[in-house]
Amino acid sequence: MWARARGPLALIGLSVLLACPLWVWGVGWWLDFSDDPAPADFLVVLAGDFSRPHAAAALFKTGVAPKVWLSRPYKSWGHLETLRIGVPVEPEEEVDRKILLKLGIPENSIHLYGDGVLSTYAEAKAFQEEAQPRGKKVLVLTSRVHARRAKFIFKSVLRGVDLRVVGAADPTFTRRWWSNQTMSYAAVLETVKSVYWFAGGRFKKQP
Repeated sequence: MWARARGPLALIGLSVLLACPLWVWGVGWWLDFSDDPAPADFLVVLAGDFSRPHAAAALFKTGVAPKVWLSRPYKSWGHLETLRIGVPVEPEEEVDRKILLKLGIPENSIHLYGDGVLSTYAEAKAFQEEAQPRGKKVLVLTSRVHARRAKFIFKSVLRGVDLRVVGAADPTFTRRWWSNQTMSYAAVLETVKSVYWFAGGRFKKQP
């Protein structure tokens, strides 16, 4: 039995050894992605990082789109418990909105959509349902490390649209992700989430 298993096990071990260096170098390339911005009917800013509304404000001022669309992300258990005991915590979309206002974006140019969206997939679905963007141009703005995966997800949901995904400028970004703690976290997390996505996993709503 062991004699029969040695060959396949050796092959698996060799594959793992070859895959590891490929992943180490390849994930830096995977994270390094951004489309060039172009005029669009919608500028959609994904939740998850406060650098995104900063980048969105600068992009909006170039006249790239008539409005900035912000999603309403879900509130974690800790957030809800904090509210329950009477400690005020602003929701993420409200902080994003205030950043945009502070940076000179008019109130009537900010549009909130969705309700408690849990994931990039849920954001794409909520946007598709509310905006009905078929035949339009959609510009999505997110973090640079998230842009490639976000494009796969939005492209799978938004059919018949001209889609671009822009990664916000990040002064800490490096393809040598192992040299930076934030980048190391992003490399591992984006790898796991990408594998989950291509395997058919979808985070649709919080149970």
